[in-house]
Amino acid sequence: MYSEGIWRSSTLNTNTRWWIVIILVTLVSAWVVIIQPLVRKEAEPFKLGLDLKGGVRVVLRAQVEKLPPEKQREWKPENMASVVDIVERRVNRLGVTESTVARQGVDRIVVELPGIVDEAEALRLIQTTAQLEFWYLPSVQSDRNPIARYRLEVREEGGREVTTIYDTAQQKEVDVVEFLQDQKRRAEEMGEQNPVVTGAELKPVCKLVYDPVGRPQVAFEFNAEGARRFGDFTRKHVGEILAIVLDNRIISAPRINEPILGGQGVIEGGFTAAEAAELALLLNSGALPVPLEILQTTKVGATLGKE
Repeated sequence: MYSEGIWRSSTLNTNTRWWIVIILVTLVSAWVVIIQPLVRKEAEPFKLGLDLKGGVRVVLRAQVEKLPPEKQREWKPENMASVVDIVERRVNRLGVTESTVARQGVDRIVVELPGIVDEAEALRLIQTTAQLEFWYLPSVQSDRNPIARYRLEVREEGGREVTTIYDTAQQKEVDVVEFLQDQKRRAEEMGEQNPVVTGAELKPVCKLVYDPVGRPQVAFEFNAEGARRFGDFTRKHVGEILAIVLDNRIISAPRINEPILGGQGVIEGGFTAAEAAELALLLNSGALPVPLEILQTTKVGATLGKE
């Protein structure tokens, strides 16, 4: 009896162990066959983008050396996080699905654009700095200062309007960047901030609109601080010139006809509809704090799904 009891107990333990082994094998098989592919599908859709659709892979470098000396001293590697964020917002606004934007090393960014149609246009949008600034020009001829040394001149160039600064004393055009720095010093001597406001004070709601005769414009709206500063400035400087400058290029230099207190306005610049829509996209995405250069562009053909 005693030995039979031991034998029966041992048999039960053996059966139990076999059942445990069978259950474990079943669970592992289920994981490998069913669950793991689902997890991989959720975790890796972006990695497969170029393989599935083909597209472009771009390596960009932040050109810190092109910043003004004071900006170079202030630059830190962690600033690249904001650059990645801005590039990602621009790529998302292009409507490219399954795109990726990732930092690489200290000063590089890798962008993957699956299924991109207009490669050149996409790269230009990614690279454009889009530094928008509103500059007070105290040394430019205006209703309040008709005998000032400098005057604005507008000419047609390549099918679009180009605004330049003309020095009446030396009878020649002047470099816009050098001129703006001179206006910055003069404004500060008068107790004014220059530029008055920048694209950093804009709400991300810029959009393409048309004037009454159908010319494309970009409508904008300042945040609370920008609206206050813009309103205070235009209240004090009716009759003077406030230039709208994009990446060191004067795109418009209207006269202030009346105080602008609502924090809203439009940018005119002889735009086509496509150019105005592009500018709105860039302003909504934010300005790059540093220029970007393209180090490498690689076209990738679709490979998955082909036998």
